[in-house]
Amino acid sequence: MDSTPTPSGSRFSHGLRTAWGADVAVAERLDSVFRSWAGPRAVDYSFPPVVSVGSMHTCDYFRSFPHLGTFVAPVARERLGELATTLSDARSDAAEPASAEPGTVEPCQLEPAQLDAAEFMLAPSACYAAFDHFAGQTVPSPFEITLVSPCFRREESYAEGTRQWHFTMREIVCFGESDVVAQFLSAQSDVIRAKLDAAGLPFTHRAATDPFFRADDPKLVLQKLAPVKHEFLDDEGVALSSVNFHRNFFGERFDIRLPTGEPAFSGCVGFGIERWQTACVRAFGVDPAHWPDVLSP
Repeated sequence: MDSTPTPSGSRFSHGLRTAWGADVAVAERLDSVFRSWAGPRAVDYSFPPVVSVGSMHTCDYFRSFPHLGTFVAPVARERLGELATTLSDARSDAAEPASAEPGTVEPCQLEPAQLDAAEFMLAPSACYAAFDHFAGQTVPSPFEITLVSPCFRREESYAEGTRQWHFTMREIVCFGESDVVAQFLSAQSDVIRAKLDAAGLPFTHRAATDPFFRADDPKLVLQKLAPVKHEFLDDEGVALSSVNFHRNFFGERFDIRLPTGEPAFSGCVGFGIERWQTACVRAFGVDPAHWPDVLSP
């Protein structure tokens, strides 16, 4: 089938979204807005989009969400020579060459026996790489960083713009004493609330399930007594941003300490770029020139 590329748009398949043209520019614009909300004290960091399996095990991720992980496994060295032939056979089995349309990509897959053990996984949230990076270090209080990262979570079902296998997250992370982190999260919550009000975007604010604990985890009992995660949801119930208080969980697990020698408390604020983009386009249209000034960088 002949097709001509359009100057702007997106394509969505298997939970993966491809965007181009103005669609990319809108996402970049929103990220610039969220970066400005972080303020000048936040230090910009850039991490690889993978985290070690050992690091994620350290923070009990696999006790909570093993089903969401996407693992990075290299081809076993002893199987390298057979790989091209094996995949060619799989392609031949999928469709006869005479029946395949030009430009058709036939399905192929690697079998587990062809792969080495996975030592890394694609990051399910932006902030995990930060805790791994600062492991064994002493940080000042307060210490704020910000980063934007591709994130990956395997879900049972997907929807473009709201629930994707691959999505983009801007985060602001704060380390410090408990009261310092609590003040940071409160101030960030006030900023988000004020910006949503100024933009005229309908939203609700609610306590939510902690991203680090399973529903059957006994720690959830403590969370219900003192919620550690709050979400800002749009008018369709989709979480645009979350505000998370980690207590000293990561400080203890990764031995991140304050100058006093005590484990650091931490918290983060997350902005789902695609979700914000979907909500803003639905409310204000595709042209950011017509969006409220509060959503300008």
